[in-house]
Amino acid sequence: MIRIRLISKDADEFSAFESAGHAGSAEYGKDIVCAAVTALLKTAVLTLKTAESKGLLRVRIDAERAGFLSAKIEESDKKNGERLRCLFEFLTIGLLSIEAEYPDCLNLEIVNE
Repeated sequence: MIRIRLISKDADEFSAFESAGHAGSAEYGKDIVCAAVTALLKTAVLTLKTAESKGLLRVRIDAERAGFLSAKIEESDKKNGERLRCLFEFLTIGLLSIEAEYPDCLNLEIVNE
């Protein structure tokens, strides 16, 4: 099972996520649940890295271990709030829809700090 903690602050503004595990819905390389979750999370990471390259925020990414990915906003100014709210909404909607369809493969925990 994939376990994801999606962490927000101040009116659903993205703060961090942590993802660990494997869906186990099919053999390695053919697991559509894992592929869907990976696509959402990697798109979020690319979005954060793009914003960081523009000097809009600072982010820490951890993908050192197989089956684990995390991202944490380390620094952001107030004008990025709308961007981070949209990212949080994007991840929440996508991950909730996968969890609803594959509840034995994904556990999503949404945490407000």
